[in-house]
Amino acid sequence: MLKSFPLSRSESFNTAPVLVASNPSLHEGAMRSLVVESGCCEDGDVLLLLSDAVASWYLQRFEQNDLNPNELLQSKQHEQLNEYFDDQRLTGRMRNDDLAVVGIEIRRRNR
Repeated sequence: MLKSFPLSRSESFNTAPVLVASNPSLHEGAMRSLVVESGCCEDGDVLLLLSDAVASWYLQRFEQNDLNPNELLQSKQHEQLNEYFDDQRLTGRMRNDDLAVVGIEIRRRNR
């Protein structure tokens, strides 16, 4: 892992993350907390977009040198991921919360 954004340590997570509300009249408050980052991606880079519970778990495992980066990158069926995360919750390694994981692999375009 090269970078974690917007939080870089597992202990920085709490139970009240900034949310984008479904009610547009509430967006202004969330937008005040918006943090923007920029950079360049190269062929082979992988971006993981993780909800707070997964991100906290991922960073904690990274900090403890107990992270196999391929665990989330390997092609798994939806049911396999559900079982994997259920196991992580049952063992107490992950907070029981909603989960979202999106992986984006940067590949060179064929021209």
